[in-house]
Amino acid sequence: MTYAVCKGGRTLIVAPACNTIDPWVQQLAEYYPHKSVFLCKTVKHIFKYAGEDFLIVSFESLPKTKDEIKKWKFNNLIMDESDSAKSK
Repeated sequence: MTYAVCKGGRTLIVAPACNTIDPWVQQLAEYYPHKSVFLCKTVKHIFKYAGEDFLIVSFESLPKTKDEIKKWKFNNLIMDESDSAKSK
């Protein structure tokens, strides 16, 4: 997370939906209050994304939101519990 902030640009965070996404929002707010964060809770939320510094989506919603996410340029990718991605 610190690397992404130092490097700059937008960061896409992909995490499992259950009990993982909210801690990301809390940690970003605590450590980087000057950065904007968008949490995509449902597939429809992705259409409200306006280029915030951090976009957080779940592994489960990524296949349904990938076309919209591709429209934005991200400089960094963080995959929380990336071993979950193997089965998706």
